[in-house]
Amino acid sequence: MTQKSQKMNKALLLLCSLGLVFTASAQKTFKYAAKVGPLDTPGFYTIILWPAFIAKSKADLSDIRLMDDSGHFVPFVLTHEDDVLRSASLDSAAPYVAFPIVSMGSPTDTGTTLVVKNVSRKPVGSLEIKLKNAAVDRTVNLYGSDDLKQWYAIEENVALGKAGPADNSDYAQTLPFPPSNYHYLKLVVNDKHKAPIKFLGVGIHDVQALALNYSELAGAKFVKRDSGKTTLVTISFDDNYLVNKIVVSVKSPKFYNRNVSIYDGSKPPDELLATESLRSGDAGAMLIDIKTNKLVLEIDNEDNPPLNVDKVQLFQADRTMLAYLEAGRRYQLLTGDNKAATPNYDLKFFTDSAKNHALRITHDPVVKNELYAAPATDHANERTIIIWAAILVALLLLSLLTWKMVGEVNKRDKADA
Repeated sequence: MTQKSQKMNKALLLLCSLGLVFTASAQKTFKYAAKVGPLDTPGFYTIILWPAFIAKSKADLSDIRLMDDSGHFVPFVLTHEDDVLRSASLDSAAPYVAFPIVSMGSPTDTGTTLVVKNVSRKPVGSLEIKLKNAAVDRTVNLYGSDDLKQWYAIEENVALGKAGPADNSDYAQTLPFPPSNYHYLKLVVNDKHKAPIKFLGVGIHDVQALALNYSELAGAKFVKRDSGKTTLVTISFDDNYLVNKIVVSVKSPKFYNRNVSIYDGSKPPDELLATESLRSGDAGAMLIDIKTNKLVLEIDNEDNPPLNVDKVQLFQADRTMLAYLEAGRRYQLLTGDNKAATPNYDLKFFTDSAKNHALRITHDPVVKNELYAAPATDHANERTIIIWAAILVALLLLSLLTWKMVGEVNKRDKADA
């Protein structure tokens, strides 16, 4: 091997090393990782994202990435068919899914207002509103908004039904309207300076929620405290888990029917998420959609003895990722980058048929990403810019040198020939 050939090989080796440096930098902003594979056969796979991994992600899951063993990001689609909140159905036999309450305004000259959040942002064509029993005549206007500032009319002057002869202290009414996918919905009751009616909650009946798969959240702890006519159940976790279902087991009394207000207690003041009911004979399951490390259940006992809460379980509806994986390759999931934005892959246009045939797999336990580099200080950022500028200059010089040496070797080979 000639001296020039040796120099060219060294230059190429250095170029490859610099390439690895740039590849590593692509994943250094993610705090956590979880390995996937290798797999025996190529094809589409549905990767189940465990609660411990989702807990390390942003609330909208926009910082999740899939990377192969060569350091390149792999296209994927987060499969939202397992989302808890879906398009509304009028089937009253389906589970009731409460919409998080954003605000519940006091009565004004305009009327009592209630603003709820459509978390999934999928088209909703009806709402079921839960009300305290009242035999009064009222109408309601429904508005939609995506920013809580500009509101648009959806349906006006919808008559609210009167409470029936049932034994319950509350009742529900379904409000149908043209399908809308606004992020926020506002109900304004035309009270006309009369006493207001009391909202207990707003939601939908979700047929598809019957088929959801749930994973229990491990390590949840709860403390119960009775105070006057109210029982507070505080549930805490060691991380920000995504909670989609709460199951409360009551040991006694044998018969009960209580309203439960669910709050996000992760940061003061507590935010009201939904109002549900606990009834004897039911499974005690309440469906919500919140990423938090603390929940507070406020049980209204009225004049009844407090509930003897035996156990509280929390669950996450399975979140999954659909991706095409090669045989024999190793992959890893990355997450934990607060500045990451949702990637836009062409794969989303080609996954309809693949969803039904993809094999379901899981990932390894979540670990800290060894290549993660904490955000630098201002001075460190300046040094980092200088270092990267130097690397770019060196890369340019090496590219020119390699191009020149390749040309000289080609000329020499032609001359020898």
